[in-house]
Amino acid sequence: MKRYKFITFTLIALSLVAAIPAEANERGLFNERKENRQELKAKFTEKRKVIFNKKTENIFKQIDRTISRLENSTDRIDSRITKIEELTEKDLTDAKNKLKEAEDKISETKTKIEAKKNELKNLLESESEIKFEDIKNHVKEIRDEMKLIKNLLAETLRLIK
Repeated sequence: MKRYKFITFTLIALSLVAAIPAEANERGLFNERKENRQELKAKFTEKRKVIFNKKTENIFKQIDRTISRLENSTDRIDSRITKIEELTEKDLTDAKNKLKEAEDKISETKTKIEAKKNELKNLLESESEIKFEDIKNHVKEIRDEMKLIKNLLAETLRLIK
């Protein structure tokens, strides 16, 4: 008996709730949800910008470390070339030319890196929506330049041997 009373009471309560006119409140709920969505989207884009900013900082730190290692390698290769020329009468002009080409490419890449940093900084500060693809495309160009420098240094070492 108690169970039937409970079920009838809940059915009556549900019917009363359903009978309350909700049309007046529906518009308000719709507008509230729309405002909440806009607020969430704004928060999401801000968080996204912060994440992209951190990622680009980490990427450019890594790129700077790579460039410094490449510069260190060019210095070491240059010292080896001078040492080999002093000890032997070997003609290493081709190796010197490749090394000079690599050094020029490093300085050219450094200027490109600074330009890309500024472009990405402006992109992150703009109000437009940011896609990680944009950042990847900027970094890919720099990465290809560094691969070319590495190959030039490897070719220089082959010419020394």
